[in-house]
Amino acid sequence: CRALQELRELVTDPVGYFSTLTTGVLTNFNAFDLGGLALAAAGFALHYDDANADGDYEDAARAIFAFATAMHWLRLLSTLKHSSNLGPLLRMIQLMMYDVGCFLCVFFIFMIAFQFAFLVLFAGVRGSVFQTNQNWGDSFLTLFDTMLGNYESSWFSGESDEADDAPAAPIVYMGEALQLLYLTLATILL
Repeated sequence: CRALQELRELVTDPVGYFSTLTTGVLTNFNAFDLGGLALAAAGFALHYDDANADGDYEDAARAIFAFATAMHWLRLLSTLKHSSNLGPLLRMIQLMMYDVGCFLCVFFIFMIAFQFAFLVLFAGVRGSVFQTNQNWGDSFLTLFDTMLGNYESSWFSGESDEADDAPAAPIVYMGEALQLLYLTLATILL
């Protein structure tokens, strides 16, 4: 198994191993080997945990095994790098991944900025989808759905059927203005 060979190299010569790791992560695929091995070990530990007899971590273990499996299958790409047809394609994909990483950094900062803005604006507004007691992940997914066009205008005005009292006019206007700014900038970003 290639992952076990990589682990043996890491244990026997850590300095040499990390020098090859830093000179070309995607050319040697060391990151995929170590990452896949670490995920497989974590999934194995969660799956066979004797203290967890009721199976609470079974879904987590299955998800971790799924990522480990994907990483090990992607390892097969290293055999194609010497092909005259597929080698340049793999190199181009490798170079594009840097740009994708930069885009994702800007994207997450943009999303988190507007998430905080809506959470601050609608703090204490009953019936709003951006209440402070809402899960952070749910509010992030709500903004992501909004960016894709799946939203209701009442989400950004603070009005809902559950709330007995309507929010103050400045909150309604500011919510709609933030919604317009968010959708405009999200369109430009994408």
